[in-house]
Amino acid sequence: MNKMTRSKKEDTGILIEHRHCIVCGKPVNLDKIFCGDDCKKEFEKISKKRKVQVVVLVLIYISFFLVFIIPQLFRR
Repeated sequence: MNKMTRSKKEDTGILIEHRHCIVCGKPVNLDKIFCGDDCKKEFEKISKKRKVQVVVLVLIYISFFLVFIIPQLFRR
């Protein structure tokens, strides 16, 4: 059997300082955030979707407040 032990694997690789792409997790240089244009576009798409979700949620809270809470305050 040709099994490499863990210590041999660790000795053969050189670990350089890096960070990981915030979308897919691939290693990238320290001066980059994304590994490529595809991940950058995907991040922008996700960010836009989250902004829309936040706006919709705020509108739901405001409408709930206007419909249920405000009338209760003026009831006698």
